[in-house]
Amino acid sequence: MISWEYFKSVRKLKVDKWMSNLGIKSYEDLVNVLVSLGVSPPGKESVSDLFPKAKKVTAPRVKAAPAQELKQEEPAVEEQAEKPKPTRRRRSTKKAAQE
Repeated sequence: MISWEYFKSVRKLKVDKWMSNLGIKSYEDLVNVLVSLGVSPPGKESVSDLFPKAKKVTAPRVKAAPAQELKQEEPAVEEQAEKPKPTRRRRSTKKAAQE
């Protein structure tokens, strides 16, 4: 097995792009891919910055609007003028009458 540092430097990898292309989202996924490639995986501490930590996702608060401002407007419908559909002029397959 070759080392992770050697593998990374020889291939001139941009690790974050390489991982996103392969769908690597966790350290365990990285280890599985590297072992299948014959590369000894790096320590978890050395690549921990590549894996974002889960953040709490909170929905943004929306201020309650007064009832007067909640009037619903009817969607504007633009009437389109009926235009004739353009037609192709097809060439005749019959030979022109020779005189």
